[in-house]
Amino acid sequence: MKASRGEGFVLVQFFVFLASVLSVSCSLLVDPAELLLHCLRDYFPKPYPLSGIVYLRNSSSFQPVVQSYARNSRFMSLSNLNPSAVIVAKNEVHVKGTIICSKKISLEIRIRSGGHDSEGLSYVSKVPYVILDMHQLHSISLNLEDHTA
Repeated sequence: MKASRGEGFVLVQFFVFLASVLSVSCSLLVDPAELLLHCLRDYFPKPYPLSGIVYLRNSSSFQPVVQSYARNSRFMSLSNLNPSAVIVAKNEVHVKGTIICSKKISLEIRIRSGGHDSEGLSYVSKVPYVILDMHQLHSISLNLEDHTA
């Protein structure tokens, strides 16, 4: 039996659909924090080690780092608190790398900088996110000609 042209088209559509479903399913199995860590390892130059900068959920230091600058304890319960990682930026390379890598793997970024956060916006989200802690950055240089900071 020879398949008609319409049956062949339907078969191709089915395989395209199946491939897209499998692709999405496989991407959901990968931990976003591990993807972020892998990207940051590639992005940060060698003189910038990740220890003391990147804290993942499976680290014993994770919870103390997350809670270190919390202003409102009601957002600190584990049911509310679900960042994939905390990045403690020590220079502009860490900020830039975190932004690029988070965008690449579709993680939202919550900025924590020491200001008021009574609404818990740095800690609570319904989607995967990373906290970018900028407490150790004490100044910003603006270049008005280049429109950069």
